[in-house]
Amino acid sequence: MTYFNKQWTEELVLPDGTIAVCVQDVDRYLRANNLSVAGDYSDAFRRTVRYNREQALRKDFFAEFINNYKRRIWNATNHKRTS
Repeated sequence: MTYFNKQWTEELVLPDGTIAVCVQDVDRYLRANNLSVAGDYSDAFRRTVRYNREQALRKDFFAEFINNYKRRIWNATNHKRTS
């Protein structure tokens, strides 16, 4: 998107309390909070969001798998020592 680098006549207070004086400030806020303008929700954007969510979920599942695996090994070695 191309914007003219012109400041607005009125300031806009964003939800986090910062003040936006131009469109670039709003875009910076949207990018920083992983948001997008309603018109920007293209198929590619939705695919990217879905992919990022799936990757985060896979990382969580893998971390849980590793923790369970370590716990089983730890419990197995401690059980052998006490027996």
